[in-house]
Amino acid sequence: MTGLIRQRLPSVAGVLYSSAAFVLLMGVMTAETRYPIWRHYTTRQEISDLGGTAPPHSTVTQPSATIFDTTMIIAGVLLLAGAFALWRLYQYRVLTVVSTLFGVGTLGVGIFPGNTGPHGIFAMIAFLFSALTAIVVFKVTSAPFRFMSLSVGLLSLIALFVGLLGEDSPVAKLIGLGGVERWVVFPIIVWLALFGGHILGSTQRMQPERRGRAAMNGRAGARVDPPVVVPPP
Repeated sequence: MTGLIRQRLPSVAGVLYSSAAFVLLMGVMTAETRYPIWRHYTTRQEISDLGGTAPPHSTVTQPSATIFDTTMIIAGVLLLAGAFALWRLYQYRVLTVVSTLFGVGTLGVGIFPGNTGPHGIFAMIAFLFSALTAIVVFKVTSAPFRFMSLSVGLLSLIALFVGLLGEDSPVAKLIGLGGVERWVVFPIIVWLALFGGHILGSTQRMQPERRGRAAMNGRAGARVDPPVVVPPP
């Protein structure tokens, strides 16, 4: 039974991470399309403004806020479940910690929207540990995906550092803090889909190997069967 569960872990982890990517991408896009035109929302604003703008002059705009918050909560649950699957699959403590914190941060962003005090803390946890998860995955995957994962993680981490420089940084002046934040978030969303597909692909590659070994074992067993002894008359 344990062996069967372990065989299914790659499929479970792959589906969870791919689903998280789909939920995040489509949820953010839907929340943006449902934001009222008269609010003049632009992609130069922070993504979290969809759930509620920062204090002291906070505004919560429906139905975008509900869509965005629900999206983050669902994605957070999927990422936490994915982190558990990764722990069972790889037994790598560092990956377990960073992927779990990634899920916790994402879940917290949904529970505590942008108009609440704890939001900034959870958003920073999600940003930082999403990039670190992509970087650490380098240790447990094979080429060429491991190098793609490392590159995405470093790109997201650099964008996060640029965002921390504030609105006066040259990049923020060019594309706004919302644009910088999207360079943190959207590479990770793409990476989630790729990572899920990579795990699912590795599952498919393992199937022929298992069938081949089973066939070899079967043939070996046939060769060692004892001969039939016919008694003399």
